[in-house]
Amino acid sequence: MATDAGLAADAGMAADAGMATDAGMATDAGMATDAGMAADAGMATDAGMATDAGMAADAGMAADAGPTPTVNFWTFAVPWETRVRNTAEIARVYTRTQSFVVVYADNNGARGAQMFATRVSQLSSSRILLDLDPMSNNGLYWRPNQLLHLAVYEDLGVRNVYEPGIDPLLYDTMAQPMETVRNLNFISSTTVETSPYYHRNCTTSQFEANRTNLEADCRCNEALTGGLPVCWAPGEANNTGHRWGSGPRPADVNSLSREVGGGFLNTATREFIAAMSWSDATYTQSAGAIWAINIDTGARRVVSGVIGTPSGYQTVGGGYVSNVTVGGVVRHTAPFPYLWDVQVGPDGNWYTYGSDTQDNVEIIRVNPANGDRTLVWHIDVAGQSHTMGQCPTSRSGALSVQYTEKSFTMDPVGNFYLSFRDLGVGDGIVRIPFSGATCTPIMRLNTPMAQLTTYPPIGGGATFQPQNIRGMGWVMGNIVFYTVIGNRLFSMNPATGDRTIISSDGSPQVGTGYPGIGENWFVWDPVTSLLWTSGGAADKFVVIDLATGNRQNLLQLSSAGPLVPGGHPVAHEVRGPLNPGTWSRQKFLWHPDNHDHVLMMINSIGFSVYEIHTSNSNTLSL
Repeated sequence: MATDAGLAADAGMAADAGMATDAGMATDAGMATDAGMAADAGMATDAGMATDAGMAADAGMAADAGPTPTVNFWTFAVPWETRVRNTAEIARVYTRTQSFVVVYADNNGARGAQMFATRVSQLSSSRILLDLDPMSNNGLYWRPNQLLHLAVYEDLGVRNVYEPGIDPLLYDTMAQPMETVRNLNFISSTTVETSPYYHRNCTTSQFEANRTNLEADCRCNEALTGGLPVCWAPGEANNTGHRWGSGPRPADVNSLSREVGGGFLNTATREFIAAMSWSDATYTQSAGAIWAINIDTGARRVVSGVIGTPSGYQTVGGGYVSNVTVGGVVRHTAPFPYLWDVQVGPDGNWYTYGSDTQDNVEIIRVNPANGDRTLVWHIDVAGQSHTMGQCPTSRSGALSVQYTEKSFTMDPVGNFYLSFRDLGVGDGIVRIPFSGATCTPIMRLNTPMAQLTTYPPIGGGATFQPQNIRGMGWVMGNIVFYTVIGNRLFSMNPATGDRTIISSDGSPQVGTGYPGIGENWFVWDPVTSLLWTSGGAADKFVVIDLATGNRQNLLQLSSAGPLVPGGHPVAHEVRGPLNPGTWSRQKFLWHPDNHDHVLMMINSIGFSVYEIHTSNSNTLSL
């Protein structure tokens, strides 16, 4: 504007013939390329002006052939909207003096709190960015259809400082005050309008076309610099002091081997119930606790067991405490050693399973009201007397078959099912009744030749090489289990022990699609009519069509198939705290209010939600 000779010498525009022949305007570098101004004979055709409620009656600019008291004006796009986080644009602002555009919040139709003032250079015609950053503007956030009050004030007092009461309101060519009320439509990629992250929008069209229903859109906000901590991996957020939810924290457990396994959703209290095992210098082998995390508030509590915290050990619930044994020698006592799973029994009590495969394999009943524990069943160990039912083995010195670590399920009437891998009798599954009084093998194969007479095979059909059974689930009256050699998922009839292969990427191949299968958790979903599997190696969250064996990994959306079609971008991977490698053996649960949202513990410390159709995830509690 400094090169504008016509305006530089213009003393109040006395010689200006209505701006039509104003050479200064014609050569104004700030305006010369403005299509709206270039063709504007006095701004008469400015669409922004024509629709501007504050300027609609302004015929002075169009018909004025003589001097005017001012040439102040501003225009807005119609509709006025923005997609860019923290900013909105006034299309054009033009004032004869240096001024400020001041923006106020709305207060029931009246001008509310001042949000900020942005300086406008003298004779400026550039777009003015209005920064609505909630960190610096009275905690006001972007909202859809947000009503804003705007006014233009002359910078008359201290230069470059807006001073209410000192800097006067500017007027346009019709002597009307330059103030207006405008509705600004913020187009966000999240649908949660009350979210504190609503303004942190992902601006590309693929995200706007596939909006998330979570509070934060982590598909573009997971960077450690400039991103949102709610989008970071739980370890990163925890290490930098970020916290969500109240109560004791899994991340504070002094642990050498902290691991969250199974659990369930307590619909009555809206809590995610999770089993955790851990160890430290005191509990050198293992101890455990049952956690409850509110899915709405993120509040955490320990229902039963022991946790180590920075301020000491916290024990909840009384009753049974385990003798943690190694080679027949008690190393220490602790609730829930090697805890892996907790499920609800038909009597309303909770039942846990923990296993180190040999000395410490037990099922415990928990009273959810007070956390008290009662032993239901324990493997027989030399030097300790357990009167529960046992399944024998031919191994020298052993009193029971050797059970696997992470393979347990219950049926609706309360029978318990454990898998075994035993060099004396082979591989298989046993049933223990609700009372714990007996133990009955219901499937057995791979028995050594010398023991076939005493321990014959139980059940026919598909076979597998000698190995551990990695996980089990009760699915529509059958037991589903996984074997890693051959990458096979089996279904077994609990009455006969007969087996069929549901899906396999090995030999024989059953089904097509993603090559992996979840190893630990198997849940039938009547909504999608698919078997949902998870666990094992990181990034296995695989749905399976029982009719065909076809597979789809819900964590690798670039390979999305027809089983669970999503609205996510085709080549987009998981974003947010559920980054590749952060989720492994922890169980998933569906959110009771939205089947597209899956709840899970990540890194065994952060409670998170994953949205399937967008691949977005958020931390809920940490």
